[in-house]
Amino acid sequence: MHSRGVPLPQLVRHQHPLLQRLALRVDELREQAGRAAFRQLVLDGGWALEAGAAHAFRFDPHAYPVPGNRRYAGKFRLSKHFYPVVAEYKGDHLRNVPKEIEKAQVGAVWAAHSGGRAVFAMLFRLERGMDLRQQIDAALG
Repeated sequence: MHSRGVPLPQLVRHQHPLLQRLALRVDELREQAGRAAFRQLVLDGGWALEAGAAHAFRFDPHAYPVPGNRRYAGKFRLSKHFYPVVAEYKGDHLRNVPKEIEKAQVGAVWAAHSGGRAVFAMLFRLERGMDLRQQIDAALG
């Protein structure tokens, strides 16, 4: 009010848009702080990471970890897929989503700390000119 010379009645009239903008700014700052902490702790080695057998994931052949509405329902049948139904690769619309980028970074750090016992690949329909088979071969290669 004082530094900008805005009268109180005008501020009162615009209190809801002001609150909305303030909430957006707080969310932006919270997201920035979270990204910075993630970078420092996970990517820059702030945490001691261990990728041993105690942290292994076991696939349950009777419990598919993908909701029914997210499963592949196309014409192709993948006979060598672990589960009888498929929800395989990431869609191109997720390629540049910050949360998906973080998942890829965590997977890469995890694989790097596994002592050669694990690999990680975030698969897309087409990545650097490679199809899914080629991406998997490159990751296992």
